[in-house]
Amino acid sequence: MSALFHCAFHRRQNIKKKFGGGLGNTPYSCLWMFNLLGKCSNARAVTWLREKYEPLMRPSHRAYLDSVEDHEQFPAVRCEKALSEEGVHVCMYGRTSSSGVESMNRANNEIRQRTAVDILNAALVLIKKESERFDRNKNDAHKVSVWATPPPLTHKGMNLMDEIFRKCDPSMYRIHLTEQETFHSFVVSKLSASFWEYILRIPKTAEEEHHGSRFGTCTCGFPTKEGLPCDHMVAIVKSGQIPDLSKFDIMPYWYSRMKWQLQFPVNGVCKSDITLASIKLNHRPDKFIKYCPSWVAGKKKGRPKTEKRKLGIVDHVRKGVSKKRRRNYDRTLPSAIFDSIDDDNAHGLNWDDIQLEENKKYEMDGYQGPV
Repeated sequence: MSALFHCAFHRRQNIKKKFGGGLGNTPYSCLWMFNLLGKCSNARAVTWLREKYEPLMRPSHRAYLDSVEDHEQFPAVRCEKALSEEGVHVCMYGRTSSSGVESMNRANNEIRQRTAVDILNAALVLIKKESERFDRNKNDAHKVSVWATPPPLTHKGMNLMDEIFRKCDPSMYRIHLTEQETFHSFVVSKLSASFWEYILRIPKTAEEEHHGSRFGTCTCGFPTKEGLPCDHMVAIVKSGQIPDLSKFDIMPYWYSRMKWQLQFPVNGVCKSDITLASIKLNHRPDKFIKYCPSWVAGKKKGRPKTEKRKLGIVDHVRKGVSKKRRRNYDRTLPSAIFDSIDDDNAHGLNWDDIQLEENKKYEMDGYQGPV
């Protein structure tokens, strides 16, 4: 489900330019409030924090946060709005910024530079790079070791699983189990805050397309926001509430090695042996596409130079003044006319009289004026 969502990194940069804030450690500042609401896992927590801290904020800071809708800047509200209004389960996978797109732009920087010169050559380089990435991921997904069995999860999945299971203490939670027909239903709350109760559901059997994963749902909102098991799921696994449930089964299927292998099949080949000679030999050219000579296009500046200094306001003003034409300029008489004027009568003549005298000398066949 696609929708408008503002990049959190650029949102923070705009807040720093407008209000400052440094690292966002100043209480009740715009950046501090934005970071606090961005860490929330459900819309209820966002609403509660807004009601608690917004009266203590400056009106300009509060107005800047309110200029964008909550479901367009906070991932927890985005996931909950899609489920309540559209009935679609949206998972943000822990992504709140456009860093993934920016990294691919940097990886394809060589291709983007060649696009401005020759788009066909840039397409060939893109196919070659994609082929190299495909082969590298295929070898990693199907890597077999003689001395050890490959883990059921990917490298990133194993690291995330170890991290979330290491920091969770199941003795801090109160757990109540209710058996349903197709899933286990739990009501989980902390012993220190029993008024916050969360309903958790874990399927009894794993679906075939999920590759053995029994990743469930929780009303705390963390699984849909981060795409990982929350502390309540980890507490259920550690306390042994479900005997046949292991820590590998509770992880989502997109971190499983089987899913990784399906994305990069062992027999799959990404061909990159494409050259300009083979294209000319096996394909017919499009005669409707012609080369555009340089004199047809407009005189544009082209790609800006990175080392060139940017002009300031004063430079633009000086450049504009130098282009202005002088309207009131002094007329200069030719030297030949000065020689024909008597010094005694020069003070009584003006330019119009002198021009009329010169025109009389060049009268030819009804044409008046100098030839």
